Amino acid sequence: MTWNRLQRPSTTCSPNWHWIHESIEAFIASHPLPDDVKLIDADFWTPRQADFLKEQLHEDAEWAMVVDELNVRLHKKPE
Repeated sequence: MTWNRLQRPSTTCSPNWHWIHESIEAFIASHPLPDDVKLIDADFWTPRQADFLKEQLHEDAEWAMVVDELNVRLHKKPE
């Protein structure tokens, strides 16, 4: 299964994709970041998770676009 950004699976996949999508949305809603905190510096990541995010961004790697979107969504102000 591949994800079309953070919104939905881009192909037909397991029946659990609704649960995965809801889990991602719940994580984003419950972990807002202030403008002055970088995604990689958020206190809710483990050191390994923070390293992964940093690697993806610095190397413009496979997950860089998803990490960018996660950054935008965690910094977005509630409407």
